[in-house]
Parts: sequence; C-alpha cells; structure tokens
Amino acid sequence: MEEVKKMISELATQIRDDMRESNKRLLNEWNTQLKEELKTIREELKQTRDQLQEQNQEIRDKYEEWKRAKEEMGKRVDEVES
Repeated sequence: MEEVKKMISELATQIRDDMRESNKRLLNEWNTQLKEELKTIREELKQTRDQLQEQNQEIRDKYEEWKRAKEEMGKRVDEVES
C-alpha cells in the first residue's frame, strides 16, 4: 500500500511539474504575441501622430495664408476708400 501511495505521489508531482512547464510555455508565447501586437500598435500610433502633425501644419499654413490675404484685402479697401 505504501508503494502505491508513493507511486501516486510521484505521478502527482510529475503531472504538477508538467503543468507548470506547459503554463510557462503558454505564458511565454502569449507574452511574445502581446509584445508584437504592442509594437504594431505603437508603430500605427506613430504614423497616425505624424499624419496629424502634417495635417495640423497644413491647416496652420492655410490659416496664415488666409490671414495675410485678409490683411491685403483690408489694405486695398483702405486704398480704394482714400
């Protein structure tokens, strides 16, 4: 009977160790996948940020152009009224 208990205990220990190793492998695989996904998301965010900065600069440039044109029109109106 003692030998059966010992065998069961050894088997349980082996199963537990196998499960730990299996869980470690799965966690490592998942961690690797998550790191890759995070890297992809960061790259996409950087591209989006760059695009938004470009669009923002274009808007600022157009605003400055509009402001200059408005000032020029104001000067012309003043000249015509004079």
